[in-house]
Amino acid sequence: EVLPDVILLDCMMPEMDGYEVLRRIRAMFPRNHVPIIMVSAQAEEEHIVRGLDCGADDYVTKPYKRAEFLARIKGQLGFNHLEST
Repeated sequence: EVLPDVILLDCMMPEMDGYEVLRRIRAMFPRNHVPIIMVSAQAEEEHIVRGLDCGADDYVTKPYKRAEFLARIKGQLGFNHLEST
């Protein structure tokens, strides 16, 4: 079983929203914690809290600044150094 190092998950998707995807991922892999960062244009507090309550490790609103976004990913991965690409 190979799992990703981190998942970037948009809240607004067709068919199934990101909150439901998040709940399903957490249910499918209860013993393997993969960091999940929600990414959304929904910047209202209620959406952020909902994402975190569903099990997200972080919630980033669009538009985001590249350096901040990479720092958040780096923080979830536990890297001391993340080279810019």
